[in-house]
Amino acid sequence: MGPSISSVMIFIALTSTAIAGTEEISAGPFNVSFDLNTKDDYSIHAESENLQTLNSPNCTEYEVKVLDALGQPSVAISIFRYDTPWHLDIKSFGDLIANGLFKSRMGFDDIKISYRDIDGWNGVLISARDAGMPQEADEAYSFAYVIDDRTNVDVISFYDWEEGSQSLIDTINITMTE
Repeated sequence: MGPSISSVMIFIALTSTAIAGTEEISAGPFNVSFDLNTKDDYSIHAESENLQTLNSPNCTEYEVKVLDALGQPSVAISIFRYDTPWHLDIKSFGDLIANGLFKSRMGFDDIKISYRDIDGWNGVLISARDAGMPQEADEAYSFAYVIDDRTNVDVISFYDWEEGSQSLIDTINITMTE
């Protein structure tokens, strides 16, 4: 006797749930996929912007934003594609994020930096929080990696480590389509 209709329907529902966990979106010439592994409601948006900078070649920023149910940013994935080759080593990139973004702009002073493999590349993981707040206060996570001499990725997540950020860093995959 073959499988019952109810067991086939349960299998289809479980398969759909598993497949629905991975998000895929195009951002300019890049395909971005990741799994937040969260039960929170969110939406995803992609946009691009041409940037002119003083200390580096001009570039285009391709950004994927994850917005929570209230429309507030929870994750920002920024892919910078430079017009000309530009060398940015991962240690300098990590220091720039830790001191420029978290310390100077956001006022966080409890900053931890570690280096690890991200999406198959050498990367930096930074966690930051306000040391004056209780231990269970919100933390922000950023991770970054350099794909080639014209492309680097910077991600910031306001999800708790166990509730989205760890899954994001473990599953992010960015490929160029052109």
